[in-house]
Formats: sequence, structure tokens, C-alpha cells
Amino acid sequence: MTKDLVHPPKKWRGTCHGHNFTCNNKIIGARYYRASGSFKENDIISPRDSNGHGTHTASIAAGGLVSSASLFGLGAGTARGGVPLARIAVYKPFWEGLISCDGADILAAFDDAIADGVDIISISAGQPAPDYFQDPIAIGAFHALRYGILTSTSAGNEGPALESLANFAPWLLSAAASTTDRKFFTKIQLGNRIIFEGVSINTFDLNGSFYPIIYGGDAPNVSGGFNGSSSRYCTNGTLDNNLIKGKIVLCESLEVTQLTSTSGATGLVIQNNSYLDSGFAYVLPASQIPTKDGESVLSYIRRTRFPSATIFKSNSVQHKQYSLHVPYFSSRGPNPVTHDILKPDISAPGVQILAAWSPTGSPSGYDDTIDKYNIT
Repeated sequence: MTKDLVHPPKKWRGTCHGHNFTCNNKIIGARYYRASGSFKENDIISPRDSNGHGTHTASIAAGGLVSSASLFGLGAGTARGGVPLARIAVYKPFWEGLISCDGADILAAFDDAIADGVDIISISAGQPAPDYFQDPIAIGAFHALRYGILTSTSAGNEGPALESLANFAPWLLSAAASTTDRKFFTKIQLGNRIIFEGVSINTFDLNGSFYPIIYGGDAPNVSGGFNGSSSRYCTNGTLDNNLIKGKIVLCESLEVTQLTSTSGATGLVIQNNSYLDSGFAYVLPASQIPTKDGESVLSYIRRTRFPSATIFKSNSVQHKQYSLHVPYFSSRGPNPVTHDILKPDISAPGVQILAAWSPTGSPSGYDDTIDKYNIT
């Protein structure tokens, strides 16, 4: 479908700048901004996406039709954006490793987008601001609307607390996430043949092989000053790699940054009730199960001499009961400044979406695995 696009419209005044970046009839503009002039060593000093998020959201909005798309076999099918024949112009004010970005960069990006002749501005990012007049996205969007250009923004991923949304100015279109009728499940099986169904985006296949399973609280990094009350969460530095090597680890937190391929662990089971309506990708075979099921797994570990388990590759299930729910992570309203203006304005599919991904960004965010697609 993208091949049917001809030259950019006559009204287009944008350009591409930066080294090693070439526009085409789909991506017709590209700019980057860094008011401070300083860059980290791993930054790509170009409009290119360095972690995948921008590529993912852009392809959801305007990606062309692609057949046989999948993440290592998961979610296989035809992918397409909401408006596949739309053009894309890239304005990059956000940089790798930064929680927020310079307001001057955001405003400069808005100014250029307006001058270039865009029809709509989409921003899947936000940062806390006390009011409209200290929020560069709100200020830029106000100026854009004066020229008839709507700014569509994400509500944010800081839910489920009230007033947790980032983009709430009245002139913004603020979109919350919602689920679809598809959900990815990842089963684990214990050595006693009991199976628990969890969630994750697990592309790994242990081929039914069983491995020893250990509770994170029983593998503290004592030499590092940690005990079981810390190591049960499996957070960075709390686990003894010698004790978890070759084993599946049961953890009580989603912040499992230590459990990479270098830790020696074989897999990961997380017992946590948060985010059970979404699921994440990890660098090891992994599944997140409800806390109640996690307690059953821990009981099995405690009363079994040689406890073992396996983790299966994720599979997708379609059912209408999964659809049209606002997930745990999606930021909630109401508008924290003007309570009588409801925000977010709409919800749209934003959970476990297969879409394009940058070749410089890992789907998990913690290893060197690359793919053209991701599910997030």
C-alpha cells in the first residue's frame, strides 16, 4: 500500500535533516532538537528512533499494510496503521535515557510542524506539569490549534490513581488505553504437573524441559548486604547469582532488572496482581501470575525436595470478554486543573498491540535482541 504513495503534497514545506537519514514518499519530514547541545554516547544524533517507542506509535497511527508480521511468531497476521496512506513527519525532542525533555525543544518542534504544514500532531508522551501555562505540550498545542491543527496525545501510563494523566489541557485530544479482544497468556507447569496461567510476551520456548525453581527470598546476595526480605523482590543486586544459576526464580516484583541473561537464571515467575491485563516482554522466559497462584507455587517449593518447573511460549486467545477495558496502567482523570472538563477524552486500543519497532531498540528494553516488530 505504501508503494502507491507519490510525491509529498504541494503544500508541504518540511525537510529532512541529520546525517544518514533519507526521507521518502512515506516519511516526508524529519528533524531533531537538543537545546542544550549535549548528547550521551549512545544517543543517535539524528531524527532516528533509538529505543522503539516512537516507531511503534507512529506505525500504529499511520503504518502501511504489512502481511506476515509477528514478534518471533507471536501475533502473526497482517499489520496496518489507523490511516495507512497518511504521510509521517518526525520531530524528535525526546532522547534515550531522559525521563523528560527540554521545553524549548518541544516548542521548537511544534513551531516547525506548524510551519511545515502538517495536518495533525500526534504525541505519545507527556510529563507532569502543574498547570496549562507551564506545560510545553499544552502551550505548543494551543498555538497549533490556532492554525487548525489538532494535537492528539496519550493520557499517560501512570494509572490507576485519579488525576494521574499527563496531557489534560482542554484543547488537546487526550486518549486513554483500552484492551482488545486478544490477550497473550503464558502458562507455567510445576513438577507436580499443576499448571498456572499467567501473562507476558514470552517468545522463548523451553521445549517442555523442567528446571529447578527457587524463591527469590531464599537466594539473597548476603555479601552485598541483602537478606530475604529484599531478595524476594528480585530487584537489582539483591540476588546471589550463584544460587539462581540454571534455575527459574519466583519473584514478588515487576522490577526484575537483575534477571538478565548474565545472571545465569533460566526463567522467571512473577507473583503480582498489578498489570495482569497487559503483560510485558522480558529477557528470559517469564510469566506473571496472580499473587494467590504465586502463593501456591511458593508452597510447592517449600514442601518439595527438588522443586521444578517449566515455562511455555505465549499463546494468543481471542474472546470478547477481554475487550474494551481500561487497563491498570492507563492514566486516569479527571482534569486536575479544571475539574468540570472531563479528561481523558477517548480510549483506544493500546494493550498488546503488534506494530513496527526500531532495529536499535530491544523489545524488552534490557538486552540486545532486535526485531522489526514488538507487542506492547
